[in-house]
Amino acid sequence: MEDVDKILLNMIGTKASQNQYNLFKMKACWSEIAGKNNANHCIPVKLDRRILTLKVDSSVWANQFLYYKIQFIEKINRFMGVDYVKDIKFIVGSNIKIHIKKINKNIDLNQTNLNDTFMLSEQNRIKKDYNTRKT
Repeated sequence: MEDVDKILLNMIGTKASQNQYNLFKMKACWSEIAGKNNANHCIPVKLDRRILTLKVDSSVWANQFLYYKIQFIEKINRFMGVDYVKDIKFIVGSNIKIHIKKINKNIDLNQTNLNDTFMLSEQNRIKKDYNTRKT
């Protein structure tokens, strides 16, 4: 995977485009990087000059995350495979909860679809077993 990333970054070229690509990569896996609870209260919104800007849903969470800034940086860099982020800036945003709810709703819908599919296949298996035993 690292080789593919290196090839993509070389093809992308400009530093701004590379930052956008890396930001997209972080956003795609944010709940795994930050942890599900933390991801419910902050999202990455900007990456410039190795400084990641996180939008946080309240000043209380921003203050809490400030204490864990070093751990965030370590987790992000471990995910990226290199020391890409050197600092994090926290900003309070008013619409973050709406954004997070949309993401969670999509996850819930996907989970519901998976559960429905599982239940349907389970029902089919039970019917097949029942019909087999009947004969």
